[in-house]
Amino acid sequence: MDDNKPFPVADPEVERIRGVYARYDADPSTRAKWDPRNRANALMREEFNSGVLAILAHAGLRVSEVRILDVGCGSGALLHWLVQSGAQRHLLYGVDLREDQIELARANGPGINLLCADARRLSFAEHFFDVIICNNVFGSILDRAVADAVATEVRRVVKPRGLIVWCESRYRNLWNPNVRGYTSGEIRRCFPGCRIELRSITVLPPLARRLGRFTPALYPMLARIPFLRVRYLGTIRPEPPK
Repeated sequence: MDDNKPFPVADPEVERIRGVYARYDADPSTRAKWDPRNRANALMREEFNSGVLAILAHAGLRVSEVRILDVGCGSGALLHWLVQSGAQRHLLYGVDLREDQIELARANGPGINLLCADARRLSFAEHFFDVIICNNVFGSILDRAVADAVATEVRRVVKPRGLIVWCESRYRNLWNPNVRGYTSGEIRRCFPGCRIELRSITVLPPLARRLGRFTPALYPMLARIPFLRVRYLGTIRPEPPK
């Protein structure tokens, strides 16, 4: 990692994203939506986490042996969970636009490699990572040119036989204009020539969060209904489609 590589000059899209997340953090109602004590939020998190481990296992990758980058790592919750799942701290990396979140991530995960950075210009050598995780990253970028630049940079730093783990909304968020959805076609447009495999997960959060004490019984039932599953989880591989 080249720590001397300059951080790109801030531009309108970077400042917009920082401002959106600052408003999220300052808004009690937004924070309440993602309260970890809500059973649905816990199930959604477990669904994603177990999905990541299943993807690695299916690819024949041991979480303890691979170098992983979490793009948009926030406070490092996913990286901390990966450590608990057997990952080695020195093989874990996280980048985020927000310095305050990187500081929290450093406090939460000592020994993990963390950097405040713009994902369009990462301070890593080509083909450095076995796995790159993009969870709720591209959906936060409204400027298509910026999203394309991030996709290009992610492809640059992943190994030719490595994989990118993708998880984003597949629908436009009617409640939040600061989030965009990605159809399978739009994902393929961002990553042309790649082998892409996707499946839908995550019951519509506004519905799931209202299930209360019935969540453990009802969430799995609702998850069987395709149109209620609002996010794509899958893999993007630099190798051409078969």
